[in-house]
Amino acid sequence: MTEKGKSTDSLMRHIRDAKVGHNIDIGGSRDKKDLLMMGYYHGYKGYRFARNVNNKLPITKFKEITAIYNFDMALKSLFYSPIMKLETAIKNYIIDALVSGDECSYEVIFDKKLNFYKTVNPSDRNYNNLVKKRLELRKKMYTTILFEYGNDNPVIQNFVHKDKPIPLWAVFEVISLGTLGSFLQCLNIRDRKKILQSLGILDPNDTNGELLSKHVWIIKELRNALAHNHIIFDCRFKNSKIPTWIRSHIESQLGITNCTFNTITEYLALSVFYMKSIGMTKVEIKAI
Repeated sequence: MTEKGKSTDSLMRHIRDAKVGHNIDIGGSRDKKDLLMMGYYHGYKGYRFARNVNNKLPITKFKEITAIYNFDMALKSLFYSPIMKLETAIKNYIIDALVSGDECSYEVIFDKKLNFYKTVNPSDRNYNNLVKKRLELRKKMYTTILFEYGNDNPVIQNFVHKDKPIPLWAVFEVISLGTLGSFLQCLNIRDRKKILQSLGILDPNDTNGELLSKHVWIIKELRNALAHNHIIFDCRFKNSKIPTWIRSHIESQLGITNCTFNTITEYLALSVFYMKSIGMTKVEIKAI
């Protein structure tokens, strides 16, 4: 016999129950509405700890959970619009740098410009990894185009039906930020630096022009958390290891110390760094 689901009233009794390890003061119509608003698993259980389940917060009242939830929702509202703008702007800067006065077909660009692997000797142990990444990227882009075509994306279908090359801008409209990061990793150094120059963030110490791709991977994790309404206040969405030189660069550019990206303020700092580089006004930046 399958277990029956609990009503909200039953969940509230469960939350109050000290025997099961909760022992949280919850009751009344206001708490009930707040629990329904945030949910038991996504909300209550998720906000009882910071970063991982072993780091439980010293919470005794449900109102404390509600306060954390409201803070997290406010953070998401604060970040959502600027991050989406940054994603669009970064893609447009890349497109402008790669297609101006040149071929705009994504396949031509892929073949001519996504050749960073050629900077490594074939005998080098890293050569195969770079080639594999490039092949995986090509597969991912083809898969995305196929998916969009099958789902009646009018832009993709227009070029396919007319037997015309699909331009880079059309592909960039449908790829994820993670795929964009892979695109930049496969791009040749000259064009990487051209993009960094157009953004005004070219650094002479960044000899391989990796700054943007590293930043995109950092922003991607926050962006995905925002898009899927995941908890962000404690940066539990952070999965990747951020290189020391990237953290040091942010510290030197923004005058901060001990940048670990374990706090949401450092994601704010990186967002501001790019908001300035793409020309957003002081009023727009202060709004965040």
